[in-house]
Amino acid sequence: MYLDIDGCLVEASVQRAREQEKIYGHNTGHFRLEVEKENTVIGVIGEFLVRQTLIDIAKSNSILVEVDHTTFGAPLDLKLTVPGRREEFGVHVKTGLWNQWPQETFEFGVHADQKIEFSNSPLILVTLLKSRGSYPKKARIEGFIKSHDLRRAKVIKRGDEFPSTGVISRTDNYLTRFSQYEDVRLIFQTALGLD
Repeated sequence: MYLDIDGCLVEASVQRAREQEKIYGHNTGHFRLEVEKENTVIGVIGEFLVRQTLIDIAKSNSILVEVDHTTFGAPLDLKLTVPGRREEFGVHVKTGLWNQWPQETFEFGVHADQKIEFSNSPLILVTLLKSRGSYPKKARIEGFIKSHDLRRAKVIKRGDEFPSTGVISRTDNYLTRFSQYEDVRLIFQTALGLD
């Protein structure tokens, strides 16, 4: 699912990312980068895109659900609340910034130490395409993977190469292929049991 990224979404993402950085700092995640990058902003852009996409999918399928950001530091990125149900659902969002659209055979690494594989919540993967401007203008939601499917994925160790790209892994990662991700339009029925 291809999406355009408008200035309002970038502005809201930058604002939320800066609020998050006030709490956790910049480049304080799984590894410190040698060059200052907008990692927090890139991740938040993905979260905003997924949030709006889930709202649109629910609306087009007459599913009553509220989709919102979680609090900073929560184990999930977005929470889904169904009116009349006590149970809340959540999703993880992972966002990658690429020079060109990844092929189906490419891999994406999901940090093993985040324990997403045991969360019983799906992970939605977003690809952003690098642009000449300061922030990406194009995105693609690759789909979702269930946490139990993530548990079955091979783990590559820090320092190993991703087979499809030769990029060195900077942390232990579950190795997923883009072809493994299911169509995000099916997430309510398939992963969350809502219809």
